[in-house]
Parts: sequence; structure tokens; C-alpha cells
Amino acid sequence: MEILEKYDKIVYYCSHCRLCSIANYHELKDWVPICPSGSYYGFESYFAVGRVELIRGLIEGDVPTNAEDLLQIVYACQVCGGCFVQCKDHTALGAVQNQVETFEDLRTALVDSGVGPMPGHLEIKKDTLKNHNPYKEANEKRFDWLEGRKVSEKQEEIIYFAGCTASFREKEIAQATVDILNKLNVKFSILGVDEWCCGSPMLRSGMRKDAMEIIEHNYKTILDSGAKTVITSCAGCYKTLTIDYPKLLQKEKLDFKVVHSSQFFKKEFRNQGIKLKPQKVTITYHDPCHLSRHAAVRKDPRRVIGMIPEINFIEFQRNGKQAWCCGAGGGVKKAFADFALWTSKERIKEADDIEKLETIVSTCPFCKRNLKEAVDALGRSYNVLDLTELLLKSL
Repeated sequence: MEILEKYDKIVYYCSHCRLCSIANYHELKDWVPICPSGSYYGFESYFAVGRVELIRGLIEGDVPTNAEDLLQIVYACQVCGGCFVQCKDHTALGAVQNQVETFEDLRTALVDSGVGPMPGHLEIKKDTLKNHNPYKEANEKRFDWLEGRKVSEKQEEIIYFAGCTASFREKEIAQATVDILNKLNVKFSILGVDEWCCGSPMLRSGMRKDAMEIIEHNYKTILDSGAKTVITSCAGCYKTLTIDYPKLLQKEKLDFKVVHSSQFFKKEFRNQGIKLKPQKVTITYHDPCHLSRHAAVRKDPRRVIGMIPEINFIEFQRNGKQAWCCGAGGGVKKAFADFALWTSKERIKEADDIEKLETIVSTCPFCKRNLKEAVDALGRSYNVLDLTELLLKSL
């Protein structure tokens, strides 16, 4: 548990005020939950305050590593960062502790000690190291979704890093991204079979050492390509490339720039003076946790939506850094499918309060996938689209 020793004093800063369990009342003017795990399971141990206390117990030997339900308590959490936002904005503890990093360190400590992760996460590890994606697919088929779409045959300064979920499951997101790039006459290339999983699923599950093979491969491959800019339409890939890679590779910054597709298209539309076609549709925007809270990218997607004439954009009650998680992240969808679906259903129920809502838009393939499942499970008629799909309709 060496990795946890740096928290030996910080754990005592937590006063168990439980502010981490609710969204910012001053912003929302309402008392609404922000922590899916605590809300679903109901016990103190499933809130951030309980996990901080758990870390104290592990450090001091009060909690044995074979304690009943230890792994469930540690892993039944999307690591969405809702707790950190509240703690950071309201308490002294938040100034010195990032709960997202802390809880990922906790998982890493358990894995390194031979206690974690969950069986489903071990399956992710096996598949990712073997196939270079967690979906049991042959990586040679990663770009089958191109279906003849134009991609530069030579190495360009811009690379599109599609990510696993957009490549193997939500292919329309990758297709829309490439279609837009081509409509804008942007010269770009892809890594082909040398694009491997970014490593996010393994990192969120605490398998940090195992993920280094993936991380080092992707970094070297992009570096050797000579690319100066990497575009990704996946919030998880964006967070991993921009935040985790520099830290784990011990670099102050990467040798190339990483941008989310929403950031790239916002700039490109403005530079080219693109006038988007109007869409008469009522939409809302779901903030992915990796993009909004972890990477602080909140304005760019909204500014791009604002470029579409006649669109009726109404926010969720919980939005921006106060947004409710889609439920799929942090390895939860793999290990706790019922909890993941419950979380997304809560988001869809929140959408029911938006008058005449037709479409829910997000900027993450994983969010889109889980929100679609909740829409189907609840029998709703909402369309769930990625921002790239919405934009393509207006070009």
C-alpha cells in the first residue's frame, strides 16, 4: 500500500461534511445529488467520505485487505469527479486533494497488492493486451468503419485518433468526424492497426503498470508519425492523452497537441467562416465527466452548438461541472452493469423535465452508448447523438 502513504495526513482533513454528495446548491438553487455510488447504495462507505476513511483504515491497518465487500466499495464508483468539484469549491481539503486521483491510487494500490481488480476488469486487461482493444475484436478491423471514406495515404501533421468505442461500437461517431474533416478539406491521417486502446479502462481500474505497454506504444507511434496535432472524438481518450500520458510518461507536456473534436471544429468553423444550416430541434447537452470535470472542457461544445441557427438548446438542471454522470465510466459498466444502467436512467429521468425535448447530445462514445441503453430501458423516444452527428446534419 506504499502508493497510499502520501495520504496519511490528508485523510484526517476530511470532516465528513457530506458536501461531496450534493451538487452546488448556490448554482442550481436546489438540493440534488451528485454522487451516483452513494445515491445508489445508500451507505456512508459508498460516498467519497467513506472511501477517504477506508484509505485511512488501510494505511493504519484498521481495515484488512480481505475485508468483506472491500472491492465492491472501491470499484462501485465511476470516479466521475462530482465529489472533487464540491470539495474543491467549498472546503480546505479540496485545495490539497483530488479525489479522482486519490481513488484511482486506491485501486492501483489494491492491484499492486494482488487484491484487485474485479474479475471483469481482468477480462479488460486480457483483451486489451492481446487485441489492443477491450472489445474482443481483431485490431486489424479497427478502421473498417471507414467504408471507403477519404483519408490521406501519407503521414499528415494531423492524426485522427478514433478510440475503441467509436471504432468498434458507436461507429457513426467516427464516421461523422471523418465526414466533417473531409467537408472542411482538412488533411489528416490515421494510425491504422498501430492505434491501440488509449489505456483508459485499465488505468481507471488501477492496472497502471499493465497499461504502460499500451501508453508507451501509442506515444511512440504518434511521435514517429511526425504528427503535430491529434484529434479525438472520445472524452475518455482526450482525458487519458492530455492528463494521464504526461504524468505517467514523466513529461511536463507531450511533443504534440491533443484536441477534442469539439475544440477542433469550433476553431475550424470560425477560421473558415463556415455557416451551418439551421436545425429546428429541441436539444440538451450531457457533459461527459472526463471532458467537463476532469479536463475542464465545457464551453467549446456549447459554443459549437450555438453556431447552429434556430436550434433550441435547453440545459439539464445539472450541467457543466455539476452534471450527473452517465454511469458507464470507471470500470463500472463492466463490473456493475445494473448500477451503470440505474445511473443513466436517472439522467434520462432528469431529461424528462425539459419541455418538448427531442435529442440528447454528448461528446463521448461511452456516454452515448449508456444513455441510449437507458432511453430504451425506460421506453423514451429521445434521440441520443454525438455532437459530431449533430454537426454533420448542419454542414
